[in-house]
Amino acid sequence: MKKHPHNIPVFHFHWLTRWYDPMMRLSFHEEILKTALIAQAHIQPGQNVLDVGCGTGKLAMLIKQTQPNVTVYGLDVDPQVLDIARNKAEQP
Repeated sequence: MKKHPHNIPVFHFHWLTRWYDPMMRLSFHEEILKTALIAQAHIQPGQNVLDVGCGTGKLAMLIKQTQPNVTVYGLDVDPQVLDIARNKAEQP
Protein backbone atom coordinates (compact mmCIF):
# COMPACT_ATOMS: atom_id res chain seq x y z
CA MET A 1 0.00 0.00 0.00
CA LYS A 2 1.29 3.45 -0.94
CA LYS A 3 1.95 5.77 1.97
CA HIS A 4 0.58 9.30 1.63
CA PRO A 5 2.05 12.37 3.31
CA HIS A 6 0.18 13.75 6.31
CA ASN A 7 -0.14 17.12 4.65
CA ILE A 8 0.16 18.49 1.15
CA PRO A 9 1.99 21.82 1.08
CA VAL A 10 0.57 24.89 -0.56
CA PHE A 11 1.03 24.83 -4.34
CA HIS A 12 1.92 21.11 -3.85
CA PHE A 13 5.65 21.75 -3.23
CA HIS A 14 7.38 22.96 -0.06
CA TRP A 15 9.77 25.19 -1.99
CA LEU A 16 6.79 27.21 -3.24
CA THR A 17 5.40 27.85 0.26
CA ARG A 18 7.33 31.10 0.68
CA TRP A 19 5.65 32.44 -2.48
CA TYR A 20 2.10 31.91 -1.18
CA ASP A 21 1.55 35.44 0.20
CA PRO A 22 2.91 37.26 -2.88
CA MET A 23 0.85 35.02 -5.19
CA MET A 24 -2.33 35.67 -3.21
CA ARG A 25 -1.74 39.43 -3.35
CA LEU A 26 -1.34 39.25 -7.13
CA SER A 27 -4.04 36.74 -7.96
CA PHE A 28 -7.10 37.96 -6.05
CA HIS A 29 -8.29 40.54 -3.53
CA GLU A 30 -7.44 38.50 -0.46
CA GLU A 31 -7.60 41.33 2.07
CA ILE A 32 -11.01 42.53 0.83
CA LEU A 33 -12.40 39.00 1.01
CA LYS A 34 -10.98 38.30 4.46
CA THR A 35 -12.09 41.67 5.84
CA ALA A 36 -15.64 40.86 4.70
CA LEU A 37 -15.38 37.43 6.34
CA ILE A 38 -14.30 39.03 9.63
CA ALA A 39 -17.24 41.45 9.50
CA GLN A 40 -19.67 38.55 8.99
CA ALA A 41 -18.22 36.67 11.97
CA HIS A 42 -19.30 39.44 14.40
CA ILE A 43 -16.25 38.89 16.61
CA GLN A 44 -16.64 40.58 19.99
CA PRO A 45 -13.94 41.91 22.35
CA GLY A 46 -12.76 39.27 24.80
CA GLN A 47 -13.58 36.33 22.55
CA ASN A 48 -11.17 33.59 21.53
CA VAL A 49 -10.86 32.92 17.80
CA LEU A 50 -9.44 29.74 16.26
CA ASP A 51 -8.26 30.02 12.66
CA VAL A 52 -8.22 26.40 11.47
CA GLY A 53 -5.99 25.97 8.45
CA CYS A 54 -4.43 29.37 9.16
CA GLY A 55 -1.69 28.98 6.57
CA THR A 56 0.65 31.95 6.71
CA GLY A 57 -1.59 33.76 9.19
CA LYS A 58 -3.11 36.49 7.03
CA LEU A 59 -6.65 36.07 8.38
CA ALA A 60 -5.44 35.76 11.98
CA MET A 61 -3.41 38.97 11.61
CA LEU A 62 -6.38 40.84 10.13
CA ILE A 63 -8.62 39.65 12.96
CA LYS A 64 -6.13 40.92 15.53
CA GLN A 65 -5.81 44.26 13.71
CA THR A 66 -9.56 44.82 13.57
CA GLN A 67 -10.26 43.39 17.04
CA PRO A 68 -7.18 43.95 19.23
CA ASN A 69 -9.03 42.77 22.35
CA VAL A 70 -9.50 39.18 21.14
CA THR A 71 -7.16 36.23 21.42
CA VAL A 72 -6.44 34.59 18.07
CA TYR A 73 -5.05 31.07 17.69
CA GLY A 74 -3.78 29.70 14.39
CA LEU A 75 -3.78 25.99 13.58
CA ASP A 76 -2.27 24.35 10.51
CA VAL A 77 -0.80 20.93 9.71
CA ASP A 78 2.12 22.39 7.74
CA PRO A 79 4.97 23.42 10.07
CA GLN A 80 6.54 25.60 7.36
CA VAL A 81 3.51 27.85 7.03
CA LEU A 82 3.20 28.03 10.81
CA ASP A 83 6.80 29.29 10.95
CA ILE A 84 5.88 31.99 8.42
CA ALA A 85 2.79 32.90 10.46
CA ARG A 86 4.81 33.08 13.69
CA ASN A 87 7.42 35.31 12.05
CA LYS A 88 4.70 37.61 10.72
CA ALA A 89 3.07 37.78 14.16
CA GLU A 90 6.37 38.84 15.73
CA GLN A 91 6.80 41.77 13.33
CA PRO A 92 6.04 45.19 14.87
